[in-house]
Amino acid sequence: MVMAETYTLNSGYEMPVLGYGTWQLPKNIAAERVRDALECGYRHIDNAPSFRNQAEVAAGIKEWCKIRKIRREELFLSSKIWNTHHSRDRCMEQIESMLEDFGTTYMDLIVIHWPFGWAEDEPVTEKSDMGMWPRCNNGKFRYSDIDYMETWTALEDAHRSGKIRSIGLANFNLEQVERVWTKGLIKPAVLQVELNPLFTQKESVVQTLIRWIIDIGHTAIVKSSETRRARNNLNVFKFRLTAEEIQRIENLNQDFRILNPLLGNHDHPYFPWPHKKAD
Repeated sequence: MVMAETYTLNSGYEMPVLGYGTWQLPKNIAAERVRDALECGYRHIDNAPSFRNQAEVAAGIKEWCKIRKIRREELFLSSKIWNTHHSRDRCMEQIESMLEDFGTTYMDLIVIHWPFGWAEDEPVTEKSDMGMWPRCNNGKFRYSDIDYMETWTALEDAHRSGKIRSIGLANFNLEQVERVWTKGLIKPAVLQVELNPLFTQKESVVQTLIRWIIDIGHTAIVKSSETRRARNNLNVFKFRLTAEEIQRIENLNQDFRILNPLLGNHDHPYFPWPHKKAD
C-alpha cells in the first residue's frame, strides 16, 4: 500500500501526511527498517544528523530504490539543521553532507531543529559526540550566540539554489516563528512540533492518535524499530474521527511535553518555551 494523502506546502510541493521517523533507530538495523518501511508504503522518511544514523538510513533508501526501481521524485526526504551548525558556513556544510549521504541533488524539506545554537569549535566525527553535543566540564552545554536568522538565511539560499525544495522550523515558539515569518524573505513551509494527548499508547490507540493528528490538519512523523508496528501505523486511511472523538482527545491536554530532552538549555536566550522547575 502506498499512501495517497498529502498536504500541499506553500512552496508548491506536496508532503505525505504520514512520515516514517528514524530517531532512536539503532545503526545496525536502520537500513533494514527503512527498507521495510518503504516496502510497507511509507514515502516520507524523516531523519536528522543528531540521530547519528544518517548514512545508514540513506543506505536503506538507496538499496530499496535500486531493487524496486523507484524514482527519487516518488520519495519525500526530510532532515534538520543541528544546533552546532547554526552559522552560515556550518549550515551549508551540513546540507552538503545530507545530499552526499542520500545520493541526491535536493532534499524535499529541511528545518532548523531548535532555535538555539551551541558552540561550533569542535569537529564532528563518528567516534566523538563532542562535535554534536559540546559540553563544559560540569556537563552544561556550551552555547553560541548565533542568531537563528543567520541559519534561516542560509536555508533560503539553499532553497533558491535548488538544494532544498521546502524549508521550515522545528520546536520554535510563536514569537520566534513570527520573527522568521516577518524578517525572512521566504516563509516557512513547515513547523515541526510535538503533539501528544497524554494517555497510554497501545497499538489500536496509536492508530487513533495518528488519525487525530491528521484530522486536525497536521502531518505525523511516526517511529518504530519493529516492522510490524510500522506497518500497523499505516492503517489509518480507512477511517476518520468524529468531531466528538477529536474533542475528547483535545480535552486530555495538560500542557505536558514528552519530548523535552534539552531542558538544560533553559537559560539560552533562544530557548523556545517557559521553564518550569520540578516540584
